[in-house]
Amino acid sequence: MVPVLVHHGKHIVESLVILEYIDEMWRYEPRILPDDPYERATVRFWAGYIQQLLESMEKLKQHKREPWRMCLRLRVLEDGMKNFLSERNAKIYKENLGLLDIMMVATLGAYRAQEEFLGVKVIDPEKYPLIFKWVTNLVELPACERDHTPT
Repeated sequence: MVPVLVHHGKHIVESLVILEYIDEMWRYEPRILPDDPYERATVRFWAGYIQQLLESMEKLKQHKREPWRMCLRLRVLEDGMKNFLSERNAKIYKENLGLLDIMMVATLGAYRAQEEFLGVKVIDPEKYPLIFKWVTNLVELPACERDHTPT
């Protein structure tokens, strides 16, 4: 299923595009994307990369093969986020979640259930400590709380 937002009779398709549309249409604080054009471009790049990670997980779920693709994407994300998150002090601000925070909790927030379903360790805290900390901090926020156990 593809998410669709209908606004004034116009259809906006895909989660990432919808989030960007919301941020541009309603310019209230907190913002989903940074105001600085370079930072905004960097966030968009990594959001697209997280989307590719999700697609790797979907392929793994469908075919039960090639977990190395997902692991490779996680390694690149871990390394890339070291600089990016250190610049924003790697803190989760519950009042100001950004696009990457939303993408991460949507993609990896249910990692325990994903691991059980896929039969593969999705977020190994030893291999991906930054991603593990980021996701576990996000899922503890009241806005993100939900039952992450498989049904």
